[in-house]
Amino acid sequence: MVPKDFRHFLSILGDEKELLTLSEEVPPEPDIGAIGRATCDMEMNGGGPAILCQNVSGYNIPLAFCLHASSRRVALSLGLKKNTPLKSLFQEFCKRWDKYPVKPVVVDDAPCKEVIKKGAQVDLTEFPIVRWNTGDGGPYVCKGAVITKDPETGSLNFGMYRMQLKDKNRFGVPVVPAHDIGRHYQKAQELGKKELEVAVAIGNDPAVSITSCSPIPPEWEEYSFAGALKGEPLSLVQAETVDLLVPATSEIIIEGRIPVGKTAVEGPFGEFPGYYSHTRRTTEIEVSAITHRNDPIFEGLYIGVPWTECDGVSHMANSVSVFKEAKQLAPELESFNLASSWCLVGIASMKKRYAGQDKKVMNAILATPHASYGMKVLLIVDHDIDPFNLDQVLWAMATRFDASTGVTFIHEATMNPLDPIAPGKAYGTKMVLNLTEPKPPQPIPPIGIVKPPPGTEGWREILQRRWP
Repeated sequence: MVPKDFRHFLSILGDEKELLTLSEEVPPEPDIGAIGRATCDMEMNGGGPAILCQNVSGYNIPLAFCLHASSRRVALSLGLKKNTPLKSLFQEFCKRWDKYPVKPVVVDDAPCKEVIKKGAQVDLTEFPIVRWNTGDGGPYVCKGAVITKDPETGSLNFGMYRMQLKDKNRFGVPVVPAHDIGRHYQKAQELGKKELEVAVAIGNDPAVSITSCSPIPPEWEEYSFAGALKGEPLSLVQAETVDLLVPATSEIIIEGRIPVGKTAVEGPFGEFPGYYSHTRRTTEIEVSAITHRNDPIFEGLYIGVPWTECDGVSHMANSVSVFKEAKQLAPELESFNLASSWCLVGIASMKKRYAGQDKKVMNAILATPHASYGMKVLLIVDHDIDPFNLDQVLWAMATRFDASTGVTFIHEATMNPLDPIAPGKAYGTKMVLNLTEPKPPQPIPPIGIVKPPPGTEGWREILQRRWP
């Protein structure tokens, strides 16, 4: 069953034994961050739960987090069975990608407006916005869909960006030029506008959360992509104090404006590679209104050394984005896994027919916007290797990799400035490892792969029925 909204998703997680509700009082620091780290560690060691803290000390609003910190819960977000294998989840995500667009509908009445606060009523400190890691420069909102509009074309966009709580009505938010919010801000600046309108949706339909970190083509519109993921149109409503459409079923909507040309100190912040980013001057959001549902639930996101929810919620979106764009140039590309630390390491599988064909696939992948910006290590394997099965990938490295010929370096390439090995440096060296078998005209080793004995598949089915 595809979740109808955030609360329905929580209900599904409860029914599927994926949600742990804590009713006891929990201090916001360091306990909330510690719980987030602990359940992510549990996930890497077999399985950890999503968390709902009903009683955060000093707040009257519950806090949910780690909702997408597992592939099981990502599958449930899409209405799939929670034990869906990663490769099958990738294939289903590809199918829904192809259903774009499913355009949203605009409604007059919405649950997100059951309570409306404006002007002096605005108080961000009523929400359990916490410091997730001890070195963070302050409390952060990490799982909000930040909505802006192109000042020239009027097209809407939203993305997941961190926001540092500064005051009762003020957030610090980095505006990165490579992101759509950065392009909107730059256009506003070029057009001589004094501000950029913004809204932040928190506690969202899981399709909105996944879309908010999906690097879809720049000409696509996020609400229509979220509808494609969900399989039905999203409901939107007009915001109260800004000219933006916002998700009607979200728990909380924060409205405001980003003054053009005004910056203040923000950070440091524990980022997705597992290292802290530096302090910097960033733009700020001045909040003009808050609307929310009755008895709202706030949603947070723990970020730290991978894997965390940051990786889980973005994994399939990042992988499919690069795959779809690269496959247009290299049809032999079979599947693709952006496997670690958001997008720094990628694994591609291909149907290789001739020597050097792996270079074609390499160039196609590195030509995509997302991989060219962030990825620094690419592994290429044959189509008999599942790129989502790291044991198989390591076997290919152990048996098919030739260190004398199988390494390609790309120097002075665009790099993610958050890469901790060269912080703030937006260029560097990428490495590609060829883990494919030799093909003519290369010499082929006269050794055959050990194939499964006849009847293996039948016995696998029998054993799975007897040992579910």
